[in-house]
Amino acid sequence: MKQDHRSERLETLLNTYNKLADHAKDHRNPSLYDVLMMVVQNHFDDVEGIPDNILIAAIFMMHAIVHDLEEDNYIDRGLRKLRVRNRFDEVLDVVNTLYGLIFDVTGPRDRTVHQEILADARQLLEELGIDELQPMPTERPYRMFLERLDELDCDITLLDEVEGLCFELFDFDVPGHMELIYNLILAYPFAHGAMTMFLDNTTSDDQMELSLAIIKAFQITHPETVLNPPDDFYDLPYHNEYLLALENLGFIYRDMGEFEKAVETYQEALRCDRQDHLHIKEALLLPYIYVGDYDAAYAIRDQLEEHSLYATYFDLYDDLIWNRPIYESYNYAKGASPLIMEMLAEDIDLFDQASEQERQFINDFYDLFVVEPELIEQIRLVHNEDIKPS
Repeated sequence: MKQDHRSERLETLLNTYNKLADHAKDHRNPSLYDVLMMVVQNHFDDVEGIPDNILIAAIFMMHAIVHDLEEDNYIDRGLRKLRVRNRFDEVLDVVNTLYGLIFDVTGPRDRTVHQEILADARQLLEELGIDELQPMPTERPYRMFLERLDELDCDITLLDEVEGLCFELFDFDVPGHMELIYNLILAYPFAHGAMTMFLDNTTSDDQMELSLAIIKAFQITHPETVLNPPDDFYDLPYHNEYLLALENLGFIYRDMGEFEKAVETYQEALRCDRQDHLHIKEALLLPYIYVGDYDAAYAIRDQLEEHSLYATYFDLYDDLIWNRPIYESYNYAKGASPLIMEMLAEDIDLFDQASEQERQFINDFYDLFVVEPELIEQIRLVHNEDIKPS
């Protein structure tokens, strides 16, 4: 029985690994698969409780560090393929756990590395005119980034140095690293990539100013690619951070009911990333509906995969508001996500059980149904008929 469980876990891990196999295929000795097998064979019981995507992400990060692949967004793009970029701290904790298991140490960091990075940070701060660290304000901490962007001229030659040092402080968890990073950005507010480190730990009230600062800093440092976005915009170093900031700002506007601003922001993201790596088209459906631009919403719908989650539930909503029979669209939508249909029809909170895509849909589109009780009632009638014992 234990061997069967081991085989089943290995199969699910390999399925998750396959999402990254092509991304990491050029880097061998060891390969990503080699590192995965070493962990599974030697420490299977120790990693039993770690979710598959988090474990594979941690193994991927270890593999990237071994091959010195920490530049050009290599790690970032890998984490996004696993949809765990917003769980970076959790992944990093597992990396440290794995280092402890493999090397019988408490982690990959040591005091010497910390001291070297701290010395580099303090030297750079002095060169940028910061003699004393400024504590991070408790209220509107990112307003200063926007103000400094208006005050300073951009020395583009410093961008890579400041960004690189900020990420070293963060990745090696140097004591007091967030305060140091904050001060480095105050001194050089064009470091848009470093600013994104604050997104996951920022209150919703402060996210707008931070997102605006990231967007403005990127537009200052990369005017040509913003004006004429290349086809590989997303894959260029730090360019996906611009898209993430636009996505985040669009969500904030949408949450505030500023749907026209949300549309403008999302459209800018799509203009730069025509391949739509962040699924902005799906996020645009709700704002288009609220501003009354149904033609644009239908145009987006026609670009989605036919029986995808967003397409099927949009079709269901469309049938409901135009008083068309919903039996067919109900079945397609339920097929795409029985969980969301159960949430709508039975008024059950199943968010914790939802997949990453389902959670994104709930954030993007779910409220459109629940704010109109008569729509829910029609869904409930069909649903009750559907689940009635034959």
